[in-house]
Amino acid sequence: MNKKTKIILSITIIILLIIIGVILFLTRQYFEIQKEIESISIELENQNKEENQNLEELDIENKEEVEEISNETQVNNSNTENSEALGREEKESNTDTIVQTISEEEKVINLVKQAWGENDDEVAFNIASKVDEIYMISVIEKSSTKVLKWYEVDPKTNKVSEQ
Repeated sequence: MNKKTKIILSITIIILLIIIGVILFLTRQYFEIQKEIESISIELENQNKEENQNLEELDIENKEEVEEISNETQVNNSNTENSEALGREEKESNTDTIVQTISEEEKVINLVKQAWGENDDEVAFNIASKVDEIYMISVIEKSSTKVLKWYEVDPKTNKVSEQ
């Protein structure tokens, strides 16, 4: 082999080694990116599971609240049914109490709607509890059942305060 051929062969080998090096580098980068994508995917999946679990817990809480309200309604209905056996004055008294409770609850909801200030079909207003004539009202986002705000309402003084 002459000198010219050796130089061409050396340059060709160097170029091939550079190409192989670039291919190995790019392959390594590709697999690192794939691992990163997989770890992000797993992380997002875990976040979704956690969010779904939180939503299920909220849904369970909301179902319990609905059952509680339903039970209260059933108690009120049974009070009305039981009152048929009572004297006429007692019957009228119980009916007045139930009507007063319903109208008081409507009043409380309306006060919270005014405090909320938005005519929003995306939210619901829920009476969560009543302690010593003070109502706790939650403003719930209908699409996610997430509680957006809590209000404390005194129907006697019409005082509404954010919690």
